Amino acid sequence: MAVPLLLGIAFVAMHLTETALRDTAAARANGERQALEGALDRLSHLPVAIADHPDVIALLTASDGASSAALARRVDSYLERVANAANASLLYVIDERGLTRAASNHRTPNSLVGNDYAFRPYFREAMSDGASRYFAIGVTSGEAGNYFSHAVRQGGETLGVVVVKVELESLQRQWQGGDGTLLLLDQYGVSVLASRPAWRFRTLATLGDDARGAGCAERRK
Repeated sequence: MAVPLLLGIAFVAMHLTETALRDTAAARANGERQALEGALDRLSHLPVAIADHPDVIALLTASDGASSAALARRVDSYLERVANAANASLLYVIDERGLTRAASNHRTPNSLVGNDYAFRPYFREAMSDGASRYFAIGVTSGEAGNYFSHAVRQGGETLGVVVVKVELESLQRQWQGGDGTLLLLDQYGVSVLASRPAWRFRTLATLGDDARGAGCAERRK
């Protein structure tokens, strides 16, 4: 009876170890999820507040070229101050055509001013539905981030969209320095963040034609 008894003890010990590992992994994943959601939610209100700013509305309704240029410079400075104070990666204002009229990074070589983002879902959805939340890799910066957008409206008319980008690269660096394996998947099953760099931007399964077509149309990279 000694051998079966020892095997039974070993099996129970292994089962308890696996359960403990699963519980530890689940607790860490939940902690990372809460930290990520907290970082994102902290800045999600910014486009809502900025969309009501008088200078932003004036910029999107100005018809005179000189007046528009002066307003754009003022809004550029305003967005820069807010982004620095809130530690936001980017803040920018897009007109109804999809062109960026002002941006917090207007002083940098990678300024978004003048860029066309009409193809981005966060622009189209905010124009039609009032708001949007979207993950993508920046076309200009090449860095991953979550985008929150909100429509600028006046008298029932949608004038444009305000966008805040919350960068995720710092979280990616934190994950690389930790133990275990963590993945953050988008709606297509692509790992947008991964504690193992080689696993980043990989899929858990082969993407279908619809998913690949949507990714190309949205220019997620």
